[in-house]
Amino acid sequence: DRADFSISRDKGSLLVAKPLKWEEVSEYVLNISVSNGPITVYTSVNVSVISVNSRRPEFTAEEFSANIPENLALGSVITQLTVADRSRRGSGKKYFFSLHSAQNTESMTTFKVDAVTGLVT
Repeated sequence: DRADFSISRDKGSLLVAKPLKWEEVSEYVLNISVSNGPITVYTSVNVSVISVNSRRPEFTAEEFSANIPENLALGSVITQLTVADRSRRGSGKKYFFSLHSAQNTESMTTFKVDAVTGLVT
């Protein structure tokens, strides 16, 4: 679509002329010509628009809590962190969990969070 792209006159660079929407058009085939006067040559440029999730995931709770006995076996599941993605394309997305900081620094070595499942052990 000519309205989505333009070519700069000074350098011949292909420019995006307006915001692209993956939901509307995910691929473009642009037919481009260049001329030196008497001779014109043509080429095609294929442009794939990559979907970008503009909405960030959110935890399903503001705070997760668990009560556990002091003799809980090492490696036992304490809780599972869950995330909701409010975007229309949210299903099937992968999320990566990580433990960043804790009130008690010893907690960083005592507890683990599975990066893929969100299980806290």
